[in-house]
Formats: sequence, C-alpha cells, structure tokens
Amino acid sequence: MLTERFKKYLEQQFRTISPTREAMEYREEVLRNLLDRAQEYRIKGMTDENAIYDLCIDSLGDFASTLKDFESRLDNVKRALSKAGIIALCAVAFSLFVVIAYLTVSFATKAWDKTWLIFIAGVFTGVIACALYGIVKFAKRKKRLAVRGLSHVIIVAAFTMLFLFLEILSNLPNCYFVFLIMVIAMLVTDTVEAYSYGSKSRLFDLLATVEVTAVLVYVILGIAGVVAWHPYWLIPVIAALLDVIILIVAISRFAKKKKKATEEKKSRVDEAYYTMWNDENK
Repeated sequence: MLTERFKKYLEQQFRTISPTREAMEYREEVLRNLLDRAQEYRIKGMTDENAIYDLCIDSLGDFASTLKDFESRLDNVKRALSKAGIIALCAVAFSLFVVIAYLTVSFATKAWDKTWLIFIAGVFTGVIACALYGIVKFAKRKKRLAVRGLSHVIIVAAFTMLFLFLEILSNLPNCYFVFLIMVIAMLVTDTVEAYSYGSKSRLFDLLATVEVTAVLVYVILGIAGVVAWHPYWLIPVIAALLDVIILIVAISRFAKKKKKATEEKKSRVDEAYYTMWNDENK
C-alpha cells in the first residue's frame, strides 16, 4: 500500500534530524499531504501505484534540505524562547530588587516623600537597558533609523531622571537647564551616528549641531548670569561663521572628489579608445 511506502520513506528521512515532538507532528503532516496528493492523482485517473508514489515523492523536492531548514528554524525558536525566559527572569529579579531597596530606604530614612525616586530610577534604568538591547539588535541589521530613535530614548530617560533627582534632592537653581543640555546631547549623538555610517545628512547634522549648541550655551550662560547678554550674543554669530567655514570646506572637498572621479573616468575612456580594435581587421 502507498501509505506504508510513504511511512517507510518518511521514517528514513526523519532519522537525519532530532526526534522531537515537533518533528513527529511535522512527519504526520507530510504524510497527510502525500496521501492527499496521491488521492488527487487517483481522481485524475492514474492507476499505477508506482507512478503515483514517484510523483508524490518528487513533489517534496529536496526533502533532506527541507528537513535541515525545519530543524534550524526549530532551534532558533527554542533559543529565542530560552533567551526570552532569561530576560523575563532578570526583569522580575530587578523589579524585586527595586521594591526591596525602596522599602528598605524608606523605612530607614522615613523620607517617603523622596524615596519614591527609587521607583523612578528603576523604571528609567529598565527603559535604558531595553533601549541598549534594541540598539545592539538593530545595529547588526543596519537599521540606522531605529538605532537613532533608541539613542534618543536613552538620552531622554537619563536626563529626565537626572532632572528629577536634582529638583527633589538638591536646592540647585535652574534645574530645567538639564533639558536644554539634553537637546545638545541628542544633536551630538545624531551627528556622531551620522558620520559613523556615512549618512547623506551628516553635513546638515553637523551644521545644525554647531549652531543650536552655541545658541543653547549662550542662553544657559546668560540666564545663569555667568556671562552678560551683551556682547556675548556673538557666540551664536561665531557659530554661524564656523558653519560657513565648514560648509566651504565640505563643498571644496566635494568638488575635488568630483574632479578626481571625472579624471579617472576620462582616463578609462581614453584607455579604451587606444586599445579598442575592429574585429573585422583580424
């Protein structure tokens, strides 16, 4: 019977992979597909069992490679589940640590109005850890936009946490300066990332970083009373001039590269001209 022949074939083929429950279920599924295909051939009028068997087996293609791919995908799923379990366990352990730290410090200091910051620190630390993990994953896949977005998440979380601690635990004036510095940090990070992988917008990022940083530094120093508003308004002006110099240098370098590329192309064309012959003269 075809059923027994199919079973013997599959038993032989499935010996090449690990005998797991998933493999057994897949083997049963393949057997059902083979039997269904054999029935289709019978309905079409075929009566030669050997021919039906050969056609059904041929329909599986390179079944040995299919089995290897199946086992590989199964291993990847198991590793992913294992990794997810470890991550979940670490998250639970970290959450318990934060709760224990909060209760311990709160009962010891009686400063319940301030110790809630431990919870905030735990949340932001978790967000930063997840973002770092995502950056590593997306960097391997070269998903630059996702890496940039997660970098911003880390910066926002870190500076927000810093602001809360400074605002509640210290008497420092103008703690909101932290958010102005945060903008500078985001711009610098964007510029560094843009140049690290040769982004087309890297020059624009650099020019924006220079000018915006100068303006924010001027505002921070002016509000803090470190410098007078006049004549230190020249700081943004000097930054604008620096942007112009950077732009001129960039345009000059681009023109040189373009000229060099044109010369190389012309050289290749000339060489082709001098070494090219009409085959009819052979």
